[in-house]
Amino acid sequence: MWTVSVVVPGEAAGLFQLALEPLCVAVAAEIHGAQWRITGYREALPEPAALETALAVAAAGAGIAPPKPLVAKLPDTDWLTENRKSFPPVRVARFYIHRTHHDRPPADGRIAIRLDASLAFGSGTHASTQGVLLALDALARRARPRRILDLGTGSGILAIAAAKLWPARIAASDIDPASVRMTAENAAANGVAARIALRVGAGLRAVPRQRRFDLVLANIQVRPLAALAPAVRRRIAPGAHVVLSGLLRADEAEALSAYRAQGLVLVARYPLGDWVTLTLRCGPRAALRARPKMCLAPARVAR
Repeated sequence: MWTVSVVVPGEAAGLFQLALEPLCVAVAAEIHGAQWRITGYREALPEPAALETALAVAAAGAGIAPPKPLVAKLPDTDWLTENRKSFPPVRVARFYIHRTHHDRPPADGRIAIRLDASLAFGSGTHASTQGVLLALDALARRARPRRILDLGTGSGILAIAAAKLWPARIAASDIDPASVRMTAENAAANGVAARIALRVGAGLRAVPRQRRFDLVLANIQVRPLAALAPAVRRRIAPGAHVVLSGLLRADEAEALSAYRAQGLVLVARYPLGDWVTLTLRCGPRAALRARPKMCLAPARVAR
């Protein structure tokens, strides 16, 4: 097992955690003096180019110089097993996300999602993922989407959650083939693989052009989110909802501006710590006067 660690300012810690998660089986964050140390755990020596790119993207988003990573080899121990034992089930709204070593069904009737995100980001512990789960839970009380798109599916947690809420057909895409493979495994483990169509590719180019969606989920960073706004608008049906996440609160205005320019209106927001998730709707012009719902998300999240 190898570790990759960087020391960064506290306000940049979330971005670097997101940057390392696709490259590692687990990522930890701890206070290191006046800053934070972000440590990723890998089963092999990291590819230098991929690591350099991931850190550069996070640094650009944080407005700082890329930190120099410290790469070290740990003693021969089954660190993956030890690490997995440290992840208890996560409860978010009606969802109960658990690893394979917590196979007992939830006693309170929650919607169980069995997940081992060992190759891709998306274990249900990050605020950006939890924000989307909160948004899905709220949408399930008033919407019945039949066609759903999950952009940047990661481990497939959001596509699986949507499949367990609605009898919908779901398209899920990711630029990383390892993420798509992990999503396929997780979807099969949750009994929803038949309704999730998986594709490798960036943005909406991986999705058949004739498809129009009632719900789009995008848990990625602000720059690709903003750039995708025109393409997303072209691919959604009237009345469709779009859930945006992976946003620091400082990024909220940029993301909102991009989607409001496409005629979408903000209907709900879910702040969790430094992160925020937004639900927007493509509706009639009169809807533009509606006030967004403020959701007190932290009170509904328990780990």
